Amino acid sequence: MVTPIGSISEREKTYMNDKFLAFLDQIYELKDENGNEFSYAFHALPLRANIEYYKVIKNPMSYSKMKMSAKHKRYTHPQAFINELARVTWNARFFNEEGSEFYKFATILDDFLKNKVIPELFNDNRIFRNDQIM
Repeated sequence: MVTPIGSISEREKTYMNDKFLAFLDQIYELKDENGNEFSYAFHALPLRANIEYYKVIKNPMSYSKMKMSAKHKRYTHPQAFINELARVTWNARFFNEEGSEFYKFATILDDFLKNKVIPELFNDNRIFRNDQIM
């Protein structure tokens, strides 16, 4: 099957989504300044009983939602993955007070996104449209 110009091939999509899964695995191992893992904080969305969260956060995102998207190869552009990971950090920093545990975790995750994920994707010529990453 010939892929139209500007479209992602299955091979490119598989490579890219596998790369995203590898980043998510690394994210699950991130630690705070005390050496504690904090993946639990963003693994799943807050319970629906947390009405206040859903009043404030209109576009919730979690690691598990992102992992399912990558497993099912739903990401067709690297910016979509970056945007969803950034949404996790933004939601946590917007909802939680600066200095809180969740705010600190979000800051660590944001640093990982800016210093590891974005540069690696941008510099990987096998990533579809890596030159369009912002």
